Amino acid sequence: MAKYQSPIGDTPDEHMRLVGIIALHWEWVEIVLERVLADVMEQDFSSIALLTNNVSFRDKCDLILTYARVFEEPEPETWKRFTKSITRLKDAYSGRNQFIHAQWRRDKTTKEWGRSVVRTRGGKLTLLEETVLIGDMEKVAQEIWDAAEEFTQLCQARGVLLFPWNDKS
Repeated sequence: MAKYQSPIGDTPDEHMRLVGIIALHWEWVEIVLERVLADVMEQDFSSIALLTNNVSFRDKCDLILTYARVFEEPEPETWKRFTKSITRLKDAYSGRNQFIHAQWRRDKTTKEWGRSVVRTRGGKLTLLEETVLIGDMEKVAQEIWDAAEEFTQLCQARGVLLFPWNDKS
């Protein structure tokens, strides 16, 4: 198998590899959320995938919490677990965005790779340049995976998101 070499100069392979892992882990999160929505709406996933695929991540979370709210009074611990799990997914999303939407650059002095951030929010300008450590990227990739696993297990414990390979009957 040929080893592809990016034409983007000398961007380290490990940085690019981890951007790919983070992106792939996030795609899994999106599919899990879309399948949960299909299940709770009692719809076949393939028949509503076009719709759910075009709903933003935060809106998917809001929809899921709307359905999970039925647990708020009769099962407050279950409700807390859902809200905590969705919060963890949102935190993982923020971590994902650090690297997926990064403007990669190489420091002229240290020669280390990092990211530049130019962002406006609420009338405030944020300018940031920081070195990106491989360990930080690995931590984000793992957190995305762990948050998705926690959410999946929570849903499965409530009878939702039971993939055919999970069926024990």
